[in-house]
Amino acid sequence: MAKVGFLKNIENVLKGEVRTLQMYMKVELHKVGNKRTPDSPDYVVQAVANGGRVEIGSAWKKQSNGTDFITIAMDDPSFPHPLNLTGFKSDNPEYALDIVYRRPKQQQNTNTEQLAAA
Repeated sequence: MAKVGFLKNIENVLKGEVRTLQMYMKVELHKVGNKRTPDSPDYVVQAVANGGRVEIGSAWKKQSNGTDFITIAMDDPSFPHPLNLTGFKSDNPEYALDIVYRRPKQQQNTNTEQLAAA
């Protein structure tokens, strides 16, 4: 996993940035007021650019083995592919969450699967 950003809790909005070698983006996560279903997103993700905001994704609160975190899904026509990130509680008291990226594992086709697809 690589740390690619952070979020601060400022006036009930998670504000921060995502940085990679090819991208720098200020982001805000706004809580969804009335979730339609339990599986609906907990946050709307917006990019802050050129004096405005553009909705680029959603985020969900999760818990695993007693650890709270959020999963963040972002996409935009300018991205080469969707970006799936995770926010974990930061050890740095200045930040609420550290944003990390883990490259998805690629599935390897077996010879049988390759022959069946042909």
